[in-house]
Amino acid sequence: YPVVGAAIGVWGVAPVFIGCGVFGSVGVGVALVSGAVRSAELAR
Repeated sequence: YPVVGAAIGVWGVAPVFIGCGVFGSVGVGVALVSGAVRSAELAR
């Protein structure tokens, strides 16, 4: 929270929220193209 608050103080709310959304989307994209994640199964 302190880092996000400092970033909002420097750049404003909209760019920080957009950056966080892009960061989250990239993480989801990496997980979707990862073979280990896509073929993972729960232990029985």
